[in-house]
Formats: sequence, C-alpha cells, structure tokens
Amino acid sequence: MSNTDSCTCSFCVLLCTRNPGWMSLADAEKAIAAGMAKRLMRDWVEPSEELGNADRIYVLAAASVGHEGSDAPDIDFDDVLMMLMGQEWTKGRCTFFENNRCQIHASGFKPQQCRESMGCHKEEGPDNFQMAKQWNSDEGRALVARWEKAVEYGTMPTHADREANR
Repeated sequence: MSNTDSCTCSFCVLLCTRNPGWMSLADAEKAIAAGMAKRLMRDWVEPSEELGNADRIYVLAAASVGHEGSDAPDIDFDDVLMMLMGQEWTKGRCTFFENNRCQIHASGFKPQQCRESMGCHKEEGPDNFQMAKQWNSDEGRALVARWEKAVEYGTMPTHADREANR
C-alpha cells in the first residue's frame, strides 16, 4: 500500500504509537472488504447519559498491536494507579503503523479519526462520542456482528488470555 503522503512529524507518530483511531462505517466496510478484518479491534463507549445508551456502543478501529481481531485494551487496576500518578494511559501502537509510517494512509480506509482529527491535521474532526453515534445504529451493530463472524470473535484467545499464559 502506498504511504507516500503519510505524515512522519513527531506529533503524528506519537499518536500512532499510543491510540489507534476509530473508523467510520464506510472505513470499516472497506477494510473488511480488503481482507483486513483481523487487523481491526472492537472498541466501545460505555453507557452514557449524553449519548442515551444503556449498553456499550461498539465501534471498529485499527487494532492496537496484540489486540488484532479482539477487543481493545481495557483499563485495569495498574492502569488506574498509573493515571493517579499523573501518567497517561494509552491503548498501544496501531497495527498499521510500521517503519514509522501509516501503512493504510492511501488505502481508502484509514480511520476517520486519523484522517480528520488526530496529529498535525488542523481540521476539527469527530471525537469518540460523535463517532459512536454512527455506530449506535442497526447498520453499525450489523457491521460489528459481521466483523465478529469474520474474525471468529470469541473463539480465539484474547490478549488477556495470551498474557496470562506467558
């Protein structure tokens, strides 16, 4: 995949190594069609009064390394302690970030947040709540279910399982 226009400024690189962006429904459709389902992860927004959701809203995102085809990293007790000590919690390096470049930059399915609201790109793009709104739909839920089937979600060991078996 071409990455000739992929930014290598320190700010963009930092984001790619700390927090993969969320995809629009169209981005996720294209990524799955391109055979990249197993390099995505299922992330979520917890129930919130602002969104009016009683259950988690699931979204698809470029996966953090080690979380391909599974759930995004979750905050555990050690992470909470780290944050209380003033350190920032991160989800980890994006699986598509290789050799200091975004490997899907020109693919047509680079996550919407990465294209529009992260890094040195100055346009104000969607935050997680804005992204979750599009996934909180029959179409969004159906796409997540299709991804789960494509990656055989729930049948493969999770990142936590792999860590526990080290």
